Amino acid sequence: MMSLIACCELTLSMRYHFCVFSALQGVPFIALKRSDKVADLCWDMNWSYAASPGEINVPRLFDMFSEIDQARSAWAAWLCERTRSMREKALRNAVALDVLVGERVR
Repeated sequence: MMSLIACCELTLSMRYHFCVFSALQGVPFIALKRSDKVADLCWDMNWSYAASPGEINVPRLFDMFSEIDQARSAWAAWLCERTRSMREKALRNAVALDVLVGERVR
């Protein structure tokens, strides 16, 4: 799936993992926030190209696409930086969990 996404210039999804895969591939995406997970991902990444299904219409999607398209390479670099930051945060969480689990074993 990720290799297919890497061939895209932009993705549009309401699925959490598809948005994550887009970000990991540095492919800008428009997120349809149909779930808390997708909304939380956008919040955590400070990603503003998202809307709830009831807020979506063709002019709004076109405007978002146009904004992304005008600075695609900058957004791709920004996504790579955000995913790097999130990866580091996840690793710190793993270290903390290892400490907690280690304390329970003792």
